[in-house]
Amino acid sequence: MKRFIFTFLLLLAAAPSFALPSYDDVRSKYAASDALLLDRHGEVIHELRVDPYGRRLEWVTLERISPALVRAVIRSEDKRFYDHHGADWRALASASLGNLFSDSKRGASTITM
Repeated sequence: MKRFIFTFLLLLAAAPSFALPSYDDVRSKYAASDALLLDRHGEVIHELRVDPYGRRLEWVTLERISPALVRAVIRSEDKRFYDHHGADWRALASASLGNLFSDSKRGASTITM
């Protein structure tokens, strides 16, 4: 019975990942948080934030992001990033058990999740 409950919880936790939108869907619906006022020659005159709840800058390719920043994000957010294939099942199992039997709660999402 415990094995069934554990398996059910793992599948329940993983289920939302199957319903995620694709990269192309996310990219096509992207809207910057700033509006630009341009002159008649296309030069920026003024930049105004139109979304007071968040800041979304322009998309950039991974090649334009500093390698030091990439390493820092991976190190702080997903230390086993290169050891799993998108889902860190060990962290998910540990967080699930910890959340069941402890008052302190923690997550187990990975960068790809």
